[in-house]
Amino acid sequence: MNITQFPRLQRWLAPCGLLLLASSAALATNALTTVPQAPTAPSSRVRVYPNIPTQPLSVVADLATHVVHGRVMGARQVMGSDVTEHMELDFLVDASLKGQAPEMLSVWISGGPNLVVTGSPRLQVGQEAILFTHPMEGGHSGLLGLSQGVYKVDRSSDGAHRVSGTHAPAGTLLADFVQRVEAGVSKSQSKEVR
Repeated sequence: MNITQFPRLQRWLAPCGLLLLASSAALATNALTTVPQAPTAPSSRVRVYPNIPTQPLSVVADLATHVVHGRVMGARQVMGSDVTEHMELDFLVDASLKGQAPEMLSVWISGGPNLVVTGSPRLQVGQEAILFTHPMEGGHSGLLGLSQGVYKVDRSSDGAHRVSGTHAPAGTLLADFVQRVEAGVSKSQSKEVR
């Protein structure tokens, strides 16, 4: 099935971080397909396969409204009236790498028990991360490009903070990654000034 057969799902996915990372940053409706799964309860489970091409880190940083470093302080599953399920995270911002983010962000991540979004990241309470976000209605933030908008930060056995994600191969030092992000942000901001 094509996502165009689910107009309510299509309208909901557009602002929830399923942005096609392209120059227009618009949702390409034909880039999503859905496959109903065997019923697990009264309703059937829907699996969404977004086709979001991997973009350079500089493009992701350019399209993000906020790039923040912090920690997940709370998480709750939000069930919509149809298949508009998402996880809502309370994200405590330690540092803003781009934009002036508030101290606490409410971040929505697509998916839930009845809606599986392939490529949607999973973050646990206490997880340190760098997030690339965009504004949504109601003062919430969405992740840019699903997993392309999340970089988990963990402490390695040697005590160093290391980042993992699409543009951060295993073992990337946090300081090195932050420097790359800030360089990308500086380039995008200098383009705006011209």
